Amino acid sequence: RPTQYVIHDKRLPGKKVLVVDDIIASGKAARSLVDALRALKCEVVGIAALINRAPVRTADADGFPALRAFLNVTHPSWSQEECQRTGPCSQGVSLIRE
Repeated sequence: RPTQYVIHDKRLPGKKVLVVDDIIASGKAARSLVDALRALKCEVVGIAALINRAPVRTADADGFPALRAFLNVTHPSWSQEECQRTGPCSQGVSLIRE
């Protein structure tokens, strides 16, 4: 389910906006926020993040604004089904700590 944003600031329409995030994992939340800002007629000039762990690249996403991150990290992730089938869970590694 995509992240949905409701923006109430009446000063934003028509403004230039830089989206700042701590961690970009898949880029879906950033994409949703960019879409919401553009619906308000904002000009999204870019996205800045501390960590881009997908790594999401501007060239990979049509219409995605410039993306800059302090650190780009390739970090594998699996759905529960993928982990059971071919990921570390299939080798008996638990990804959940108790």
